[in-house]
Amino acid sequence: MMEAPNNYSLALEVFEADPEHWGGAYVDDDGLLAVAVAHQSLDAAQAILQVAGITKGVKLVEVKQSLTQLDAQQNQVAEVVAAHANQVSTFGPNYKTQSIDVVMNSESDFLAGELRATATADGPVVNVSVESSNPTPAAT
Repeated sequence: MMEAPNNYSLALEVFEADPEHWGGAYVDDDGLLAVAVAHQSLDAAQAILQVAGITKGVKLVEVKQSLTQLDAQQNQVAEVVAAHANQVSTFGPNYKTQSIDVVMNSESDFLAGELRATATADGPVVNVSVESSNPTPAAT
């Protein structure tokens, strides 16, 4: 679907203007742009997107985590990663699962626990996985 890239560009402007009411976007399995809506009704979100020029090729998904919350959680994870950059390949938000995903390049229960401990009770979860085939350290 050709709408997804254009819709994504338009959605980024909406997200930047009001990150507390949006939880990101991703292309779903049907090729539609799935827009995560946080702390507002789906009707209100649809009206805002229509004003922005997004009228087709999109579906709205209600989520609990806003971009503000995801960014705050990612900053907490980044502090831990900075101290262990040689053990982490990548990290960042996963808008589909509303989480912060961390890929470590080697097994470390201590580091995995430290990363998961950054999550707050009402914030995004931190998913930690190991991919030993990718030894490139994370950028800080």
